[in-house]
Amino acid sequence: MYLFLLLVGLCKSSLLDKAPRKLGHLCEQQGTKNTSIATNPEDWKHIPGILNPADLPSRGCGVVELIASLWWEGPSWLNKPREEWPLSEACPDRAIIDSERKRTVASTINPEPKEMDYLSEISSFKKIIRVTAWIYRFYHNLRKQRNDRNFGELITQETDAAERKVLKIVQKQSFSNDTKSLVSQMQTLVDSDGIIRIKSKIIMRKDVESIRYPIVLPSRHPIVTLIIQKHIELLHAGVKTVMSALRENYWILKSRKTVRRVLSECIICKRFTVKPLTTLSPPLPEDRVREAQIFEITGVDLCGPLFLRDRKKSWIVQFFAQYIWNSLPLRLPRASYSLSEDLFHVEVVLSLFIQIMERIWLEHLMNLRTLIGRK
Repeated sequence: MYLFLLLVGLCKSSLLDKAPRKLGHLCEQQGTKNTSIATNPEDWKHIPGILNPADLPSRGCGVVELIASLWWEGPSWLNKPREEWPLSEACPDRAIIDSERKRTVASTINPEPKEMDYLSEISSFKKIIRVTAWIYRFYHNLRKQRNDRNFGELITQETDAAERKVLKIVQKQSFSNDTKSLVSQMQTLVDSDGIIRIKSKIIMRKDVESIRYPIVLPSRHPIVTLIIQKHIELLHAGVKTVMSALRENYWILKSRKTVRRVLSECIICKRFTVKPLTTLSPPLPEDRVREAQIFEITGVDLCGPLFLRDRKKSWIVQFFAQYIWNSLPLRLPRASYSLSEDLFHVEVVLSLFIQIMERIWLEHLMNLRTLIGRK
């Protein structure tokens, strides 16, 4: 003989018939915790808070009321068959449910695709071209059969195609609407590769296309800065030489200013172009600026030594007038005396010169220590 027990759970929550995923985080946890006891959700019934015996102690009822209440037996309809149990249609508070409801926010982010992010990590334009050429070779080899794939070193056609790809990306990134209006003011054209070129004044020349139609490039772009580094191959040439070499293939906007900016950042170029430190010259002394007669202010200098025929040394004492403002004549006279070593004496020479001029007020002796030493 088997005895079957009917297990029925009563809960005051009116959210048992709701799907947990439609409720808030708190309500979902409570519903999951309550229904985890029974295996079947239909075994759970809703009971109003007035008929719930579990709420009596929390309401502060007395002992007499507790004994005579439904604490012991529960609601009266529990003794009746299950078919006669009242159907409780819960009317939950929608405001509470909405406040606990999960809010799923979905946002779509469309990041701007960046072409060739590796370009900013390479510091050489030639290396950028070779890396790009290897990438495009790998891409094309994936789409070909093994027998049709390219192997070995890069060829000129691959590097030229890679350079056109890089320059096209530079124009796409730099030429906004404002720059397009600037480019539209020049005589430009778009070639078969989609690259903007300018019509130069030598388009009638029988030469390659890159010289007759150079590629238009912006003034401020990392790739353009690397292109101008060609001045290193030109042995750190000047601005005009670098501009002439670049215009064989490119037409850089504000090229002179851009090339000068790049060359100013080169340490080696700065060593050759930097100016030496100069000091401010002091003002001329009073004897050089005041009005005076010729040889009124006289300077003395010693020239030599000179070797005579008898193999003796001799010096020349030079007397010269200071360059006085408004002095005449313009070609100042100068007296020279050749003395032998035995007769050399500064005082003798000065006295002879004073006897001739008779107007010497002040004398400036140059290299005075040498004169005194010879004395």
